[in-house]
Amino acid sequence: MTVQPESTYVCIATSLRRPDTDLGLTKVMCLDLARQVDSLLSALSNSNRLAEAQTDQLARLRADNTRLHNQLADLQRLADQRGEAVAGLIEQQSACGTARGAGHD
Repeated sequence: MTVQPESTYVCIATSLRRPDTDLGLTKVMCLDLARQVDSLLSALSNSNRLAEAQTDQLARLRADNTRLHNQLADLQRLADQRGEAVAGLIEQQSACGTARGAGHD
Protein backbone atom coordinates (compact mmCIF):
# COMPACT_ATOMS: atom_id res chain seq x y z
CA MET A 1 0.00 0.00 0.00
CA THR A 2 1.39 3.38 -0.95
CA VAL A 3 0.55 6.49 0.98
CA GLN A 4 -0.44 9.43 -1.15
CA PRO A 5 1.55 12.58 -0.45
CA GLU A 6 -0.26 15.64 0.79
CA SER A 7 0.07 17.24 -2.64
CA THR A 8 -2.39 14.66 -4.00
CA TYR A 9 -5.01 15.74 -1.49
CA VAL A 10 -4.35 19.37 -2.34
CA CYS A 11 -4.66 18.66 -6.08
CA ILE A 12 -8.02 16.95 -5.57
CA ALA A 13 -9.33 19.79 -3.44
CA THR A 14 -8.09 22.35 -5.97
CA SER A 15 -9.65 20.47 -8.87
CA LEU A 16 -13.06 20.63 -7.18
CA ARG A 17 -13.01 24.43 -7.60
CA ARG A 18 -12.61 24.31 -11.38
CA PRO A 19 -15.82 24.69 -13.40
CA ASP A 20 -14.83 21.94 -15.84
CA THR A 21 -14.15 19.38 -13.11
CA ASP A 22 -15.26 15.82 -13.72
CA LEU A 23 -16.98 15.22 -10.40
CA GLY A 24 -17.28 11.50 -11.10
CA LEU A 25 -13.50 11.12 -11.35
CA THR A 26 -13.02 13.33 -8.31
CA LYS A 27 -15.47 11.19 -6.33
CA VAL A 28 -13.57 8.05 -7.34
CA MET A 29 -10.28 9.63 -6.28
CA CYS A 30 -11.75 10.77 -2.96
CA LEU A 31 -13.20 7.31 -2.36
CA ASP A 32 -9.80 5.76 -3.08
CA LEU A 33 -8.16 8.16 -0.64
CA ALA A 34 -10.81 7.39 1.97
CA ARG A 35 -10.10 3.67 1.55
CA GLN A 36 -6.40 4.31 1.98
CA VAL A 37 -7.10 6.28 5.15
CA ASP A 38 -9.25 3.39 6.44
CA SER A 39 -6.44 0.95 5.63
CA LEU A 40 -3.95 3.12 7.46
CA LEU A 41 -6.24 3.39 10.47
CA SER A 42 -6.66 -0.37 10.49
CA ALA A 43 -2.91 -0.90 10.24
CA LEU A 44 -2.31 1.57 13.07
CA SER A 45 -4.95 -0.11 15.19
CA ASN A 46 -3.38 -3.53 14.62
CA SER A 47 0.05 -2.11 15.37
CA ASN A 48 -1.28 -0.57 18.58
CA ARG A 49 -2.79 -3.90 19.67
CA LEU A 50 0.52 -5.65 19.00
CA ALA A 51 2.41 -2.99 20.95
CA GLU A 52 0.02 -3.35 23.90
CA ALA A 53 0.38 -7.14 23.82
CA GLN A 54 4.16 -6.82 23.79
CA THR A 55 4.01 -4.32 26.65
CA ASP A 56 1.88 -6.76 28.67
CA GLN A 57 4.25 -9.61 27.87
CA LEU A 58 7.24 -7.50 28.88
CA ALA A 59 5.57 -6.64 32.20
CA ARG A 60 4.92 -10.35 32.84
CA LEU A 61 8.52 -11.23 31.97
CA ARG A 62 9.83 -8.51 34.28
CA ALA A 63 7.64 -9.82 37.11
CA ASP A 64 8.91 -13.36 36.46
CA ASN A 65 12.47 -12.07 36.41
CA THR A 66 11.98 -10.31 39.75
CA ARG A 67 10.41 -13.42 41.26
CA LEU A 68 13.26 -15.62 40.01
CA HIS A 69 15.83 -13.12 41.25
CA ASN A 70 14.24 -13.21 44.72
CA GLN A 71 14.14 -17.02 44.68
CA LEU A 72 17.81 -17.13 43.71
CA ALA A 73 18.68 -14.78 46.57
CA ASP A 74 16.72 -17.01 48.98
CA LEU A 75 18.52 -20.10 47.71
CA GLN A 76 21.87 -18.35 48.07
CA ARG A 77 21.06 -17.46 51.69
CA LEU A 78 20.05 -21.07 52.39
CA ALA A 79 23.25 -22.34 50.78
CA ASP A 80 25.31 -19.93 52.89
CA GLN A 81 23.49 -21.03 56.08
CA ARG A 82 24.03 -24.70 55.29
CA GLY A 83 27.66 -24.06 54.46
CA GLU A 84 28.13 -22.34 57.81
CA ALA A 85 26.32 -25.20 59.59
CA VAL A 86 28.52 -27.82 57.90
CA ALA A 87 31.64 -25.81 58.74
CA GLY A 88 30.48 -25.65 62.37
CA LEU A 89 29.92 -29.43 62.48
CA ILE A 90 33.35 -30.07 60.98
CA GLU A 91 34.93 -27.80 63.60
CA GLN A 92 33.06 -29.64 66.37
CA GLN A 93 34.08 -33.04 65.04
CA SER A 94 37.64 -31.85 64.62
CA ALA A 95 37.67 -30.52 68.19
CA CYS A 96 36.22 -33.79 69.50
CA GLY A 97 38.79 -35.79 67.55
CA THR A 98 41.61 -33.65 68.90
CA ALA A 99 40.32 -34.02 72.45
CA ARG A 100 40.06 -37.82 72.06
CA GLY A 101 43.50 -37.99 70.56
CA ALA A 102 44.96 -35.97 73.42
CA GLY A 103 43.50 -38.35 75.97
CA HIS A 104 45.20 -41.40 74.40
CA ASP A 105 48.75 -40.06 74.62
